[in-house]
Amino acid sequence: MGRRQRPRERDCAAQGARRHCRRADPLVSSRPAWWLAARHLVCMLKKMGEAVARVARKVNETVESGSDTLDLAECKLVSFPIGIYKVLRNVTDQIHLITLANNELKSLTSKFMTTFCQLRELRLEGNFLHRLPNEVSTLQHLKAIDLSRNQFHDFPEQLTTLPALETINLEENEIVDRGPRV
Repeated sequence: MGRRQRPRERDCAAQGARRHCRRADPLVSSRPAWWLAARHLVCMLKKMGEAVARVARKVNETVESGSDTLDLAECKLVSFPIGIYKVLRNVTDQIHLITLANNELKSLTSKFMTTFCQLRELRLEGNFLHRLPNEVSTLQHLKAIDLSRNQFHDFPEQLTTLPALETINLEENEIVDRGPRV
């Protein structure tokens, strides 16, 4: 008689915590909590490894192709990876579009702004940003910035100092009109 095959397991992140383990196999649900936690940890580490590999692949593509675009959308980033500055050090002036959309960014550093000062477009939609560093004023060539679906409560005033800026998208933020400042 053939070996029993397990149903295909579902993604930990998509299903949340360890629920997929209990649904995937009735034998698994009888396992102790520590075993389920360990299994979940292995799954999450695998996902993190895949995310790191995806970022490295995208950065290498930008460097090798001489592209003016760095697309790190949907890479589950919580911050801009420091190692990328070193990898891109010879091409930062050539990069005119950076997409960091749909990650988990809570802030950007001043180093990010000063390193990529030649940017023409910056796409940051779908993150957890609530402010921009003052060094955003170094982006003198920036024409468009997408900050939609973030957590801004106030209009980022630093953007008013950018001479080339034509488009600002702040849709679906929590900006409240507080009236004129005195």
